Amino acid sequence: MSSVPEKEYLAHKGTILFVSYFFPPGSAVGGKRIVKMEKYFRDHGYQTAVVAEHPRNAHDHRRLTLPDDEITKRAVFTKSIRNRIKGSVPISHDSNEPRNDEASESKQWVRRIAKRMGKYAREMRDVLIFPDSQNLWILPSVLAAADIIRKRRVSYLLTSSPPHSCHVVGLILKGLFPDLHWIADFRDPWIYRKPSGGLVSWAAGKLFSDVMLKADTITATTQPMIELFEQLSGTTLGEKAMLLPNGVEMDMFDHIVPIKVSEGKMIIGHFGDMDYDHRNPEPLLMALSDLLKDGVISGRELEVHFWGQSGRWKGRSLNDIVRELGLEAMVFGHGQVPHKESLARIKGIDVLLLLAENQPLQIPAKTYEYLLAEKPLIAFVDEGGATHLLLKRFDNVHCVSKQRKQELRGLIESISSGHISSVDREWSNQRNRNTGELSFAYHLKNLLRKMEQSNGQAS
Repeated sequence: MSSVPEKEYLAHKGTILFVSYFFPPGSAVGGKRIVKMEKYFRDHGYQTAVVAEHPRNAHDHRRLTLPDDEITKRAVFTKSIRNRIKGSVPISHDSNEPRNDEASESKQWVRRIAKRMGKYAREMRDVLIFPDSQNLWILPSVLAAADIIRKRRVSYLLTSSPPHSCHVVGLILKGLFPDLHWIADFRDPWIYRKPSGGLVSWAAGKLFSDVMLKADTITATTQPMIELFEQLSGTTLGEKAMLLPNGVEMDMFDHIVPIKVSEGKMIIGHFGDMDYDHRNPEPLLMALSDLLKDGVISGRELEVHFWGQSGRWKGRSLNDIVRELGLEAMVFGHGQVPHKESLARIKGIDVLLLLAENQPLQIPAKTYEYLLAEKPLIAFVDEGGATHLLLKRFDNVHCVSKQRKQELRGLIESISSGHISSVDREWSNQRNRNTGELSFAYHLKNLLRKMEQSNGQAS
């Protein structure tokens, strides 16, 4: 259990308990969000406690470095009843059955049996990993959290997902301790398969609706996500729902010394892991390849750099695609770097790259850092999606969507020739006008006010 003495949790403003699957010393973005919240509430007179899965159990082995403060000493790390089901997939996933149109008629019955067995196997898997593959973390977390609530007079409970098993923990704790003010925080949408007669799909809908009904406050990173929740639950959340974007500290670039990559060249840089299907650099790389073949650009004037873990697209890594397209002298992958170094490199390059297609309800956390950096930005986004709606408020942001990819060639030519290399004074004005959207503390202040009003503590 935590090494913090119990008496420290008996502050006059109360104690807030965070339940988050991800937390330092792991590097997952979801854990960083909780770190910011925890620090903010402590700075405003609250005591805090955290229940989390240890990152080594949570399959987060990356950069297990401790944060600057001793935040991990205030956390209780629980262990799941079993290891994660390897290769598990969301409930809504549908596997494609293999086909062989030339098979003989005599083998048709074999395929029918295999298909039926596959269907049963998928249904059994859905039961075993309901509501997600972290479900056997629920019981240890409930036990640890209940112990903290009883001993440390917890007034507020905040559960953060994904994984949505965290909100199951919240449901149980709310039932055990009805006086808790429960905040259900959604970093990503909870999209489940709508009821179709199956037990699992019915249970998913019921569980989601119970969270919407019984949580005292619902926070989500974008307004379209809140609208989706209202649609799925069939209820109007009203004042219960609050916007809590993945904002930033507005002074995060203060005292950051830029790190230059290369002198005399235009540098495009992407920061963040690309181990998601929707962060696919291939459209950009194919456009670069075409321009290179036509002699319009070369590695003497332009380079593209990627910092972060590479994904795989159709079985190919970033390096595989670069080699296939003959871009070895222009495109470079560097792997992950510490956050402070990434800020210095963001300040040291010419143009930033954001890959955020096929996620219309979400805004990647990196977007806010990019906007604060006051650099020109190329953003692959969904037309009309949440990220696009934010970015179109700013000049020197060039949004590329499926409908507008024909503009990409001209955009790259402009960058290579140095025509897109700086931002003007109006950019800072636009940033200042949108402080409420960019600042995480601004939204936490609103959340804190709502919490205190619920307990009659507002001044």
